[in-house]
Amino acid sequence: MKKSLWLLLVVAALIAVFAVAGCLQGTTPEEPTEPEEPTTPTPTDYCPTTTTTTWQKLYNNNGYYFQLKIKFDQPVFIQDLACYENVNNWGVEVSRYVPYKWYDSVLTLWKSAVYEAEIDATVTDVKFDGEDTFTLTFTIIDNGDSYLTVDGYDGLICSEADYNSFIELATREDGVAATDGSKYADVISWAFTGTASCGVVYDAQGNPCVDLCELSGSLCCEVTYCEECEEVPNCPIGEGTCL
Repeated sequence: MKKSLWLLLVVAALIAVFAVAGCLQGTTPEEPTEPEEPTTPTPTDYCPTTTTTTWQKLYNNNGYYFQLKIKFDQPVFIQDLACYENVNNWGVEVSRYVPYKWYDSVLTLWKSAVYEAEIDATVTDVKFDGEDTFTLTFTIIDNGDSYLTVDGYDGLICSEADYNSFIELATREDGVAATDGSKYADVISWAFTGTASCGVVYDAQGNPCVDLCELSGSLCCEVTYCEECEEVPNCPIGEGTCL
């Protein structure tokens, strides 16, 4: 009886050893978990927040005309499109600053002068491309100054050649470009002048956005150097920046 009991105790001890060994052998240390990356919340709407404006000069049988392309940073849906494409709901104005010299034949000396004016334009067409861009077509109003429509000058100062042509036509005498200081391109300003009665615009998901009241912008027409300017009185030609 004692011998049998002793054998049972030995067997039980061996089983316990193997069981422990098996547990220890099969245990692997847990690897540290990486913290989860925070997820960016999906926006609830895709309403536009900014616009960019570019311009181009075109020509037809009636002479030169111009276009502004106003592009939203998000696609929009416009319900009352006829209201937003009404030319009477948009305005365009040109700011001009032209220092020049002219020869006073009476005093026989050169004098400095500055032509500075806000020149109105006529918006002749407005089109929305159905996605994110308005195209405004406009012409320069004469305002009684015949040099604004003289052959050889298209109505906007966007280059040094335009600048010199304007001075020659405007002074009608011995005017020349000022040699001391910068020459300035025109600044084109535009604005939606309609009212909230045109209704709100919608984003691509159908969420209502604000109406376009008070939507406006400006840019220098000197493409190479000044594609966009905001609240700039003058745009120096060829200096690579807007002041």
